[in-house]
Amino acid sequence: MIATAGPQGRGGEALRAKVAEALNKLSYDDIRESRAAIGTPERLIERFIEWRDVAGIDGVVMELNVGNLLGDEQISNSVRLIAEKVMPAFK
Repeated sequence: MIATAGPQGRGGEALRAKVAEALNKLSYDDIRESRAAIGTPERLIERFIEWRDVAGIDGVVMELNVGNLLGDEQISNSVRLIAEKVMPAFK
């Protein structure tokens, strides 16, 4: 069982519905510009620095294959680039 947000698991459904409603109002460009980091390692570094400096974000969760459109080789290459070029910028 997965507990929902709120005291003793109460209120999770309402919170998820509110978040889903807000996300449904965003266009692809809104998401790309304000809620995602997409691009070269250099662009990811710039974006993560911006998030850290503006919002105090000190960690990210990455989805490297949204929509299951990439092959294994492309995903492996993305992981390698992140490990070799992006992560060292934050040590």
